[in-house]
Amino acid sequence: MVDKFSVGAMVRIKTDNPGDVKRVPHYIKGKVGVVQKFRGIIDNPRDHRDERPPLYSVLFSPADIFTEKSENDKVVVDVFEDWMIPQ
Repeated sequence: MVDKFSVGAMVRIKTDNPGDVKRVPHYIKGKVGVVQKFRGIIDNPRDHRDERPPLYSVLFSPADIFTEKSENDKVVVDVFEDWMIPQ
């Protein structure tokens, strides 16, 4: 499997659900992050009967998300590929 987004790529998270019932935390919708890791297809037939798009770990700046933060904070969220667009 080839990853659509390489590690280090900047991506924006879509604000509207791209289909199906794939969840993404509301606080990252519309935010820009950096791909940290390609996780691939996650096989979990109990929760996901159909094949899901690949999953990525994406790093976000806490300054863009939260009002209270420390300089050592970081926010990493696993996001399905179809929620991301190149930035």
